[in-house]
Amino acid sequence: MRETIPIQERIAVTLRFFATGDSYASLSYLFKFSKQTISRCIDDVCKAIIQELKEEIKLPENEDEWLCIAQQFEISGTFRTVWERLTGNTVVLLALVDAHYCFTFVDIGYQGRLSDGGVFNNSVLLTKLKMEQLKLPHDSKLQPLGKNSPCVFLGDSAFALSRHVMKPYPGNFEKGSTQRIFNYRFSRARRVVENVFGIMTSVFRVFRKSTALQPDKVSDVTLACVLLHNFMRKSASSSSSYSTPGTFDTEADGEVVP
Repeated sequence: MRETIPIQERIAVTLRFFATGDSYASLSYLFKFSKQTISRCIDDVCKAIIQELKEEIKLPENEDEWLCIAQQFEISGTFRTVWERLTGNTVVLLALVDAHYCFTFVDIGYQGRLSDGGVFNNSVLLTKLKMEQLKLPHDSKLQPLGKNSPCVFLGDSAFALSRHVMKPYPGNFEKGSTQRIFNYRFSRARRVVENVFGIMTSVFRVFRKSTALQPDKVSDVTLACVLLHNFMRKSASSSSSYSTPGTFDTEADGEVVP
């Protein structure tokens, strides 16, 4: 009988695929495995990562946890009383991201022909939102006006405006206008998620290439990389090396409002 491929080599093959997006033929030449074996190794390791790290992505379970995320956005000076940002990407990956550059919710596998708004309209997240299962905080007063406001998710212009989904004002506005200032602050908060995707794709370059994998395999690879991203962002031993100083798109002190 042939010897079983050591787990270290299975992981090495998978991480090489994540990091480079090399074809199975190229990986077969490098590791001296057949393409079929390469495929099985990647499938098995992806499933093991998903099973082992599945708790790395969790929606907040109560009002205090939502408020904690809101406070982090407020401390960073991006957008007052905003909880998380909603986005779509062409994988198609629908995600919520917190102020620490970690995913708190992902929904993977929709057809690329759907718009971002269409993906959201068919998502588990919207279902939970409509059924009031997210346990969002109660409305709170915004200072200095003192008006009650609900917590909101930030989305781009593709999403429909609603009670809990905020989007920028459409069009161009004069310098110093309320709408332009709002859109500027809005874009600063949305920049957090752009950084998240930028970090992940700079490390897992499999997302920079087209792939011949079946949709279910693409979903497994994507989820495994998202979980690894959260794990390395949260781990004290890997956070600084995974996202080194200068990684994030930031602004100098002394903000200039447009």
